[in-house]
Amino acid sequence: MSDELLRALRRTWEASGLREDEARYRHELERRVSPLVDVTLASTDEGIEQGADAFVEVLGRLEPTPRFDEDAAASLVHAVREALMNGSHHGAAPIRLCVRIVEGALHATITDGGRGFDHRPYTAFWPAWSRANPPDPSVRGPSPPGRPPGGLGFVLLFRFCDEVRWNEAGNEVTLVKRLPP
Repeated sequence: MSDELLRALRRTWEASGLREDEARYRHELERRVSPLVDVTLASTDEGIEQGADAFVEVLGRLEPTPRFDEDAAASLVHAVREALMNGSHHGAAPIRLCVRIVEGALHATITDGGRGFDHRPYTAFWPAWSRANPPDPSVRGPSPPGRPPGGLGFVLLFRFCDEVRWNEAGNEVTLVKRLPP
């Protein structure tokens, strides 16, 4: 589906007055775009690496090449690997990686077969904090005030991606990175 058609769909959706249901719109929009990769992975270290390798392959196929500089590409691969590890270690098999380009942005969606978790404390705290404080795993010290449990993984996801969204159940995360012009 072309970007022009997607923009027309968005304008129609917004004109319908259903703007408050943006999560459903995004999900429907993503569903209609053909994936660049859609792979089911074992919930193992090998499965995680297979998913990361599939994502690297997608980055290499983007035109014009390279779409991201080396540091940005490495950061994105790290974020996808982190999300795959979270699904593998905290969720349940199978793990699914689906990558699409939607409205000029790369969307990597990782889904696990688990029952999910309550992502709201994390989405309320980590985005602003992680962008204001560079991740440094060598620095140990007191946790930031109001910080929910969790560690460097959340910082990496929010720092390296333009958007991080979970589904309501908390067993699916979509990492969004806008494509450079």
